[in-house]
Amino acid sequence: MRLVDRYWLMLTAPVVVCLGVYGVLGARYHRQELLSEAETEVRETATLLGETVTALPADVEVAELHALAERLTHDTRVLGIGIYGPDGDWVGGSQVARVHRGDLDRIVRVSFRERRDRREMRPFGNHDALVRVELVRPAQATLVGAVVVIRDLEYLRDALRSWGIQLAAMAGVLTAVMALLAARLARSMTGPVEQLIDGVTRVAAGDLETVVSTGGDEMQRLGDAFNALTRSLKRAREQLSDEETARAALEVELHRAQMLAVAGQVAATLGHEIGSPLNVILGRARVAAEREDVPDDLRASLQSIATQCERIAKVMSQFLSLSRPSSKGASERSDLGAVAKEVVGFLGQECRRAKVRATLGVASGEPLIVAAPHDQMFQVLFNLCLNGVQAQREGGRLEVTVARGRDADREMVRVTVRDAGPGVAEGIRGKVFDPFFSTRLGSGGTGLGLAVVAGLVKELGGRVMVDQGEAGSELPGAAFTVWLPAAPSMSSDDAQSPRDGAVRQ
Repeated sequence: MRLVDRYWLMLTAPVVVCLGVYGVLGARYHRQELLSEAETEVRETATLLGETVTALPADVEVAELHALAERLTHDTRVLGIGIYGPDGDWVGGSQVARVHRGDLDRIVRVSFRERRDRREMRPFGNHDALVRVELVRPAQATLVGAVVVIRDLEYLRDALRSWGIQLAAMAGVLTAVMALLAARLARSMTGPVEQLIDGVTRVAAGDLETVVSTGGDEMQRLGDAFNALTRSLKRAREQLSDEETARAALEVELHRAQMLAVAGQVAATLGHEIGSPLNVILGRARVAAEREDVPDDLRASLQSIATQCERIAKVMSQFLSLSRPSSKGASERSDLGAVAKEVVGFLGQECRRAKVRATLGVASGEPLIVAAPHDQMFQVLFNLCLNGVQAQREGGRLEVTVARGRDADREMVRVTVRDAGPGVAEGIRGKVFDPFFSTRLGSGGTGLGLAVVAGLVKELGGRVMVDQGEAGSELPGAAFTVWLPAAPSMSSDDAQSPRDGAVRQ
């Protein structure tokens, strides 16, 4: 049952019951009052009629009695009048009395036998009537006869019906008023309740920003309690989300640390077991290739052996850089603009072979100095640029930009490397900096280049991120951004210069 219906019943039911009780008791009282008035009128009429009959001469004609009775019933509520002699015999009366003479004779005989006046209520034709028998005793003398007055009671029914209609109208008005009051009270309750229900539904769906307003009474207190609950749930969810994020980050760091530990162990073993023999093979191959009496095909094979040994040495160096802390001092500085120019020039031949057009953009003005050794910065930018070149198999573009910026209210130097390759899928962006993870494991990739970048940048207090270029642009592929803390301003001569023999572009 709806709340408005309950309120309507609560307010209307007592009113209806009270009106019903009042109607029953009032109808009885009103009917009794009307009957009392009717009896008084009948008694007065009977007394007057008795006095009139007593004053008549003894030789009065019956016709005169009939005429007298008809005159007394004219324009009154008296239906009929009957006159009886001292022995209870019929003498005369009005037409109605003559029609119902048998009933009147019975009532008169009972009254004569009991020697007292008598009244009865009984139907006469289509009317309810009050019959009164008045014994005539002039001055308390001997009984000389009786008069019968038949009083019409139909007007009682009309009066009670009119009174009932008035009572019903009053009950209808009160019921309507109670219904309106119940509806208003119900709205004052159902409105806030519906708001609470809607708020609970939204909270259940996950919307903890829900706030309800329910008025200024107890419902407002309930609404305030609900709002406090949602705020508490929101704080708990945010705290849980932060804890989950921190836990996930900790798991990633733990996984990376474990992989770095494995890489360190492998690097130490390889450096000891392979490093020395590899240097011997590399040296012998170079010496043999430089001899003049070596045939060209053998010289080409020796040069290939030397190249592969250098590649193995490079992989070994990457292994060692994953687990070996930097031995450089914190006082060393590097100009990232100069380092980027050096790296792009160094990769010139590789870019031409891969048909990749490399461009460099360095912000003018203050030198872009960071507190980091030159060789580490060279390795970071070289790995990122080489990764971009190798991602484009059939030509493309590589763009390197270096500029100042702010990150978390710190002065930073930002290096961005963009390419036109296929990019990095969103599902694996969180793994590209993990050791041994590579999308080119079957094409010469070792999965160490980006891991070395992430390790060095983190060691220097910076961060590196990967994103995807805009679709349809000239550089829709991967976009790697490195943020490093800017060092205090100094002249470019104070920063470490590019390595001797480096190619510049």
